[in-house]
Amino acid sequence: MTDLMDRLSRARPTDDDLRAIWPAGERDLLLDQIRTQAASAVRRPRRRVVWLAAAAVTAAVVVPTVVDGGDAEARAELLRLASVASSAEGLGLSPGTYLHVRTESLQENSRLFADGRTLDTDREAWVGWDGTMWAIDTRPSAGWTEYHHFPASSEGSFGSPTPEFVAQLPDAPEQLRDYLDTTVSGSNSHDEALFVAVTDLAHSHLLDPATLAVALEAIADVDGMRTRDVVVEGREAVEISFRRFRLDLLGVDSFTIDRETAQVLRVGSSSPGGTYTSTTTLVENVPEIPAEVLAAYERYGNGSRICPDGREADGDGDC
Repeated sequence: MTDLMDRLSRARPTDDDLRAIWPAGERDLLLDQIRTQAASAVRRPRRRVVWLAAAAVTAAVVVPTVVDGGDAEARAELLRLASVASSAEGLGLSPGTYLHVRTESLQENSRLFADGRTLDTDREAWVGWDGTMWAIDTRPSAGWTEYHHFPASSEGSFGSPTPEFVAQLPDAPEQLRDYLDTTVSGSNSHDEALFVAVTDLAHSHLLDPATLAVALEAIADVDGMRTRDVVVEGREAVEISFRRFRLDLLGVDSFTIDRETAQVLRVGSSSPGGTYTSTTTLVENVPEIPAEVLAAYERYGNGSRICPDGREADGDGDC
């Protein structure tokens, strides 16, 4: 049996192979069929993608205390969190300053539907007003360090927001919702696209508390959301999730907000292909990027992977 499974695993096509031979329209049709056939299936939580390529080890301990509040309860919870956020203190980002963020992430791929790998990544990043980012990724389990520099984009977006882009968002819930309704795209449904856009904005940590409050109010009536109380590293929080096709079997996306401070603590996702969780351990406004960080970029260059012994990895990324 093991030999058979090994051969099947080696014969499994890559994601690119599947995209080439399986058009998006056919995928959507199959998903509709799965939704119908799985309506009576046993519910089990499942996954989403990383923030600006930051794959993956969460140090957070999550203790669920309330499960599945329902749409009405979710709306009430989002409005309560919006009220908390509206009175919270912001970072005061402005041109000439940098958002400094540290995250710890874990991606666990399914052994049945994917390669079964576990990818842990810690990221420290500095984001400028125009969206320019310096990011240092480390993989504790492997010992390597990578240096990435993402230049400023011509304009920000929900998926890749910049402080400048966020500062121009409408400042009233109704206006922001109208803007979202006419702008978001690329998901399995409009409700999912709304949720993903706000999740990306929230996880960027670029929203000041007042804008976060507006964003939470703007999506409070999105169908398919659920909330539950959780504890993240001793902090009482609320996990806000969206069920794709209203079936946990087909995937769940979520973001978690501190109940008392309205800080975004974590994003996560699950699907039959695996799970992904990214927990934020530090968010602050700093006047400059440390000189030693810039010196490391000057020494190693953008995209370099440095091995534990200080040498650069080979062309395949192996140390």
